[in-house]
Amino acid sequence: MKLLRFVPRTNDFGYLDNSGDWSLFVKGKPINSWKPITVKYVAHGKKSGDFPGLLLNVPVFSKNAWEILQKLVEKDVQAFEITTKVGPYFVINVLAVIDCLDKKHSEFVYYPNGSIMRVASYVFKKGTIKNHHMFLIPETTGLEVLVTEEFVNVVQDNKLAGVRFEYVGEA
Repeated sequence: MKLLRFVPRTNDFGYLDNSGDWSLFVKGKPINSWKPITVKYVAHGKKSGDFPGLLLNVPVFSKNAWEILQKLVEKDVQAFEITTKVGPYFVINVLAVIDCLDKKHSEFVYYPNGSIMRVASYVFKKGTIKNHHMFLIPETTGLEVLVTEEFVNVVQDNKLAGVRFEYVGEA
């Protein structure tokens, strides 16, 4: 199974103003209380997409994208509606944190303090992803969101726009 990094295409599409506290969305833990908010949509003359950028590790889906992808990812995420000038969107809180990285064979880039900056080369344990299609890994929680090839296929088959996928490995 191919695994890919979810990356909003903010150079080609509009994005959401990320001022405010989005820290609850980067921990892989449930959010128990949410009041819908209005978020500034920044277009700079660009078209609106189905996945406007907010933060790299906090996906945002258009209403259409959520309706298409909900059944595939609903056990892995929470979706919280926000309002923008171009319509409703859903901020995605990824709950699935899967310990699937083979740490012995993967390569890491470290900060001077010894914490992981990023994964340079991913090697995944076979059979650990199972029926998850959007998830975090403990080593990079707060830095990136990973998805399966099936997720990518649904996005592409439905011509959803505003995201690119970077291949990271096989599981």
